[in-house]
Amino acid sequence: MKLFDKDTWVLDDLMKKAEQKALRSMKEYGACRPYVMTLNYDGSSGGHFPTELRTQQSRDFFLREAKALCTLRAADAMIFAFEAWVVKTSDKKSLNPSVGPSESPGRQEAVVIVCETRGGQYKQILPIIRDGGGKFQSFGRSTLERNERVAQQGRFLTAEVPDWATRRAAAQELEAIAREQMKTEERGRGMSI
Repeated sequence: MKLFDKDTWVLDDLMKKAEQKALRSMKEYGACRPYVMTLNYDGSSGGHFPTELRTQQSRDFFLREAKALCTLRAADAMIFAFEAWVVKTSDKKSLNPSVGPSESPGRQEAVVIVCETRGGQYKQILPIIRDGGGKFQSFGRSTLERNERVAQQGRFLTAEVPDWATRRAAAQELEAIAREQMKTEERGRGMSI
């Protein structure tokens, strides 16, 4: 399976499939459950769904897990989809950095799909349209951003295919994350370790 080359139709196809998956999730559940999918040239893939993302700590765990999984699987591409509040403005000067997107009066609920390869990053923002009762209706007009990067490190993928030592370190990172999550959950239930 060729993930990307001079023609971007394969990445575009991956983005379309991710959009269809998000649409199904929104229609069925009224929400897009966050997920990361890793893809390799040989056609293998793997997915990861967090159990919850209500706290900043759980979001941090999820991002660390996603990066470690991409490294462990030596992923050639990854797709990350999640719901977010976005604020669009014509000029960056009108953004107030002291107000988070979820608190901004001009916020828009959206599904964000990021596809990252060693050659670039694509990001699609799909505005969520709900009826007066809050039920999902459709996605609004999407925006697609392409950031072609050559030999630069992305958030999830490294510029080079990771060697075995790097992949072993990623496996150890996943084990450490799992231990940290267990400690956090046990503290939340009032247990001591």
